[in-house]
Amino acid sequence: MDKSLHYALTGAVIMGAVAGFRALTSRAKPILEHDGSHRMIPIPALVAGSAALCLALSVGVFVGALHAPPGQAIVAFALGAALAGLGLLTATMLSRAYDVRWDDTAITGPASYGIWPFGPRHVTIRFADIVTAGIDWMGSDYVTDESGAKLRWSVAYAGHATLKAALTRARPDLFPNATDSPPDQSP
Repeated sequence: MDKSLHYALTGAVIMGAVAGFRALTSRAKPILEHDGSHRMIPIPALVAGSAALCLALSVGVFVGALHAPPGQAIVAFALGAALAGLGLLTATMLSRAYDVRWDDTAITGPASYGIWPFGPRHVTIRFADIVTAGIDWMGSDYVTDESGAKLRWSVAYAGHATLKAALTRARPDLFPNATDSPPDQSP
């Protein structure tokens, strides 16, 4: 295959994946609970796909390690084990431990990137007590209160734009650069 055609096809696949991710995450809505609160979860298809990709890559690396010279086989085995671990860790996001809930007064959700079986530590922060909002080093949105408690979520959550809109309405002082409120995607 011609290199330019290969690069063009690779670019098209990457752009398609990015467009698919944006479409999947921007249209996903939170779950409206019976008590009127909202709950958002990591998008199952995205989490399962990421976990499956990591596990498939780890199998490929393990198979490659079988045919590698001894010194390279050890490195390949370590890489395969790391990919398998990442895939299994990613799959734990399908548990209810990573759900984020909010109502008109407070937000509750994961405060850490916990590891199964212990899961993430949970925290509840009242909207009135939020002192900062931002994006952390992993690209996750967060809010903190005066005690330093931090609650995290990312665009991989179904309904992240709805939560951002609720935060902007409740605490416009946290988002001074927001020209408009984000669109409300309430169900």
